[in-house]
Amino acid sequence: MILVTALALVKGLVWSAVLPPWYGPDEASHYEYVQLLVENHWLPSGRDANAAVDYPRDILCSGSRLDLGAYGAFAAEPPFGILTIPCTAASPADRLASGPLNTASGYSPVYYASAIPFYLLAHSSSVEIRLDAVRMWSVLLGALAALFAYLAARWAFPDSPAASLAAAVLFTLQPMNSQATAIVNNDALLIALAVAFWWRFFRGVQKGVSLREWVLLGGLVGLAYLAKPQGLFLASALPVLYILERKRTPGRREIGRVSRIAGAVAGPIVAAIVVAAVFTRIADNTATLIPTGSGTHGLRQYFLVYMADHFERLYMVWITSFWGYFGWFQVDLPSVVYVVIALAVAAGLTAAVWTAVKPGPARRVLVAAMFAFLVPAALIQLLEAVTFRSSGELILQGRSFLMLLFPLLVVLMRGWQRLFPAGTSWAPAAAVLAALALNVVSVLAMVDGFYG
Repeated sequence: MILVTALALVKGLVWSAVLPPWYGPDEASHYEYVQLLVENHWLPSGRDANAAVDYPRDILCSGSRLDLGAYGAFAAEPPFGILTIPCTAASPADRLASGPLNTASGYSPVYYASAIPFYLLAHSSSVEIRLDAVRMWSVLLGALAALFAYLAARWAFPDSPAASLAAAVLFTLQPMNSQATAIVNNDALLIALAVAFWWRFFRGVQKGVSLREWVLLGGLVGLAYLAKPQGLFLASALPVLYILERKRTPGRREIGRVSRIAGAVAGPIVAAIVVAAVFTRIADNTATLIPTGSGTHGLRQYFLVYMADHFERLYMVWITSFWGYFGWFQVDLPSVVYVVIALAVAAGLTAAVWTAVKPGPARRVLVAAMFAFLVPAALIQLLEAVTFRSSGELILQGRSFLMLLFPLLVVLMRGWQRLFPAGTSWAPAAAVLAALALNVVSVLAMVDGFYG
């Protein structure tokens, strides 16, 4: 456990150092949220594509100095097109935003307020050093997520300490998880809370769930919702626990039990939703998705988008942008790496399904992991379909599913174990070596892409 946590810390520091400032997805808006809280004492409000017009001068000048703007080396996404010539910003006034606009304003301040101590540690330093300091909050959350992953893996693989260690290492070194826990963004908090949820979930699969555990699970879902709204979908995995421990009892008694469980789970979730609603009201955030797609964009068009060009978008969401596509899609892995990953995932899933249909000691946990991944993933995908129908926007990237990474790895690891001879530790050893190689290749690809 100590080694896995230390690995996560070291890896997080390396990734944070390699990724250039502002090159985490939406990192400028997430960091500006923290600076807005500290310097302006404002909550951000109003989402706008041109929110960068309100950003402090020191953030905009940082992009100009680092040559990351529209005329810079990377043709980047961060909003640095406003200032296209070198500039400096050293006065206290240059830290102040001119308005509350921020594209991350739809999120609650839980992650950002928790990052304030890290900001204050570097308060007298330049904006780039303050950014690095706030990134350390995500690095620590990544280490906490690795710790929870190890604890969850011990329950998911009680029969195989080697497999539990391999699953925890693979989770820790997964490339997109590594990026999310090395930059300023609320995905880091969502991932940590989600893995804490999976720890208690797989414990419940093995030992059953007391009423106190139901409250804890509901609380983790509520906190995940406050981190990022899609965290609410973790709740869709809870019926699996109820079904697994349901016994034949009189209907009246069962109704009472279901009512107690529903109340225990719903209480903290409803409280979190109320907190989020109050924040939205205080921040006066009435942002909605404005239709941007031209023409008809119904469900039929949505499925056609995913099927076009030999399922190119499906491959992008579930392979390239889920396993490794870094820095605003500026750096990807060699194509052969994606092919190997796709084949390994396909083999693991096929073997896992074959294992699940046959009686065996691993069947209970495996089936639970399958449903724990599939149901929330389907809801996240449905959310994009509904959004596409109303606005024409495709909002999902692979990182949107990182909160479900752990149950997916449980399924894959069980499948890979099936492919190797019984009684051997080859599958865990191969998974650890592959995870190390994939993480090293990802770091080298970023070094080459960003610093060439």
